[in-house]
Amino acid sequence: MRFHKALIAVCALVALAATPAPRLGASYDGKLIDLDRRYTMWSLRESPTSSTDAGVHDVDDKLADFSVRTQPVQFAQLLGAAAALAADIVPGVQQF
Repeated sequence: MRFHKALIAVCALVALAATPAPRLGASYDGKLIDLDRRYTMWSLRESPTSSTDAGVHDVDDKLADFSVRTQPVQFAQLLGAAAALAADIVPGVQQF
């Protein structure tokens, strides 16, 4: 299933890349294609994981780091957030 989604995304990117850029003052269709292209490229830049899944590797350096080296730091951040949340819980309310 994941392969099919990635294949569809890659095909869409190839189709977008093969479509000539619309000229200034172009038709509605040209403007719509331009908007779609700009949105797709923005979306891929903003979501490195989706971008990599689609076969675009321009922002691989922004992918999350799940290595063993970063886990203690991430765990400490989660514990800090949990402590801050627990400190803000109203007294008398049942906690789980």
